[in-house]
Amino acid sequence: MLALRSVALASVLWSCGGVATVAQVDPPVAAGCEAEWSPHAPPPALVDGLRATVVDLHEVHATLTFDVARQQASAVAEVRFAMGPDGGYPVLDLRQEVAEAALDGAPVTLTRRALSTAPASDVLVVRAALPACSRHVLRLAYPLSAPRAPGARAPRWLPGALRFDFDLSDLAPGRFLESWLPAGLVHDSFTLALDVTLTGAAEPHAVITNGALTALAPNRWRLTFPPHFGPADPLLAVRPAAHVTSRRRTVSLPGGQRVTLLAYRDAGVTAPAAHDTVLDRAAAWLARLVPLLGAYPHGDTLLIFETPPTDATGGMEYAGALELHRDSELVLAHELIHQWLGRGRRATLGRGFSPARAADGWLDEAWTDYLLGARAAPPPTVAALVDDPWARHTSPSALPFGRSLFLALDAHLGRDRLRDLLLTLLDTHPGDHLSTADFERHLACSTGDPRVRDLFARWLYALPDAAARPPLPCPPPRPGR
Repeated sequence: MLALRSVALASVLWSCGGVATVAQVDPPVAAGCEAEWSPHAPPPALVDGLRATVVDLHEVHATLTFDVARQQASAVAEVRFAMGPDGGYPVLDLRQEVAEAALDGAPVTLTRRALSTAPASDVLVVRAALPACSRHVLRLAYPLSAPRAPGARAPRWLPGALRFDFDLSDLAPGRFLESWLPAGLVHDSFTLALDVTLTGAAEPHAVITNGALTALAPNRWRLTFPPHFGPADPLLAVRPAAHVTSRRRTVSLPGGQRVTLLAYRDAGVTAPAAHDTVLDRAAAWLARLVPLLGAYPHGDTLLIFETPPTDATGGMEYAGALELHRDSELVLAHELIHQWLGRGRRATLGRGFSPARAADGWLDEAWTDYLLGARAAPPPTVAALVDDPWARHTSPSALPFGRSLFLALDAHLGRDRLRDLLLTLLDTHPGDHLSTADFERHLACSTGDPRVRDLFARWLYALPDAAARPPLPCPPPRPGR
């Protein structure tokens, strides 16, 4: 996501041309599912004396029903999940008020508890103790209203019509998929199947999405999203069809890859550029980025949706898609780079990564801004980055200091050396989750330069050097090296 600010364009682009009492629990190891468990999952926490543990979501099947005549919306969701190597009380999130809940066919109680002091760190705890590595089905029914998250909006009712958006945000807590549907933390990925139905609408509507879309009947659709998508990846918008215009163009990129650009525009966009201008800009930036970062990583389609802003941001990235809230080439370039850096997990082509935790979201934002000519900020006086596994967003305070860290590394190591180190990191973590520790370890261990860790200490943790920080062991050398 790009927050509106002044940034020089492309001056550094690499040239190719109520809190519960909580305690962390050392997890006992149970045989059977360790290999499937994410290393980025937080350890269990004791909440009101209960061992609360995140789950591994496998599938979410949901129905969203919008009664336009009555201006009411509701959802029913079925969640298939597995416990990890720790038994306990399952934890997931949903920013709606659940009316009915059943676990494996029997009624179950859900309670909301905060697992840290971070904003919106409250999650749903299923009040049922489940054994390690077991598999279950949770069914939830609830009315759809404004999510319990800063800046989130309810469905917008028009006379005989509807405007609805997932409207995801990485700069506001609780604004990923959990705003509307059951989800986990950002490291989790799962298959999402979604039926969307409008009743009582006076006109046809259109769906804009980066999922596979099937029209079942007038104003009724089925959407499916691939299993590598996480809570920050899906895009969904519903508009009266008369409010949307579209244009498409297929472009040939360096290396021969062909990508179809699908550009949609909401009629509420003010002072827009011509459709062809947006497509020209996207094609030109893709042609610049592919030689640097590798093939466009999301198959053969890129979706661009111009829609009025809901907050002070200029745009938002999704997997294989982006939203533009302003007519700005800088915003477009920023969100395009995120197709590799930030939404590149399990990219089928090229290089890419996604943040391992929400708190790690500074990394792809700062890296992107560095490529586009970031400006330095004064050193922080308090830690800009808090290593909180339950944080639900990227702290805005981490962004300017993250950009400054990249500039400090550039000045210390040299631009060419830093470029090579960053590209090597992408090559060694292809389509993976990337954490702040992964990033710091790669640079420190690859260079053998203790000053690198000092720069991280200064710009992210407001420390004079790395002496007060925990050791960061280097991995053993690869065979033959």
